[in-house]
Amino acid sequence: MCPLAAMVSYFQLYSGNVSKLFIYAEVLHEISSISSRLKCDYLFIAGGDYNRDFSQLRSLHTKSLVSFIERQELVNPLPELSGAAVDYTFESKANGCRSSLDHILVTRNLTRYVQDDVLVHDGENFSDHAAIKLVMKLPYTYSQERKSDSPPAPL
Repeated sequence: MCPLAAMVSYFQLYSGNVSKLFIYAEVLHEISSISSRLKCDYLFIAGGDYNRDFSQLRSLHTKSLVSFIERQELVNPLPELSGAAVDYTFESKANGCRSSLDHILVTRNLTRYVQDDVLVHDGENFSDHAAIKLVMKLPYTYSQERKSDSPPAPL
């Protein structure tokens, strides 16, 4: 069992026909599969650009994302990060529209370790998405095993 697993995902804007919805659902399923294989359902973070705003209630993509969140038993760590409470995480340069497309989701057991969250809207970020910074204070223990002095092998 691993103590913590974190995944960051980028979902292209899969809108339109049913086959694109299938791709979106398949990526969510892959995240679920990885979580299950790692046996990290106790401490799991899934964050990234989901390209879905929870206010888009009629969207099949949003319904798919909400279903994934419920199946994985994930929550937004703080009320400020949930849906419409966030001012925005994306601003279109073309039309100035703002929405919350980026989300950090954690297992419910991790919420007690969350200390702060910050949405970063500044010129240092060259993306049209705001960075979400999640600050956590996790418990830890030191291993008494002697570690090899050799550097880690490349993947």
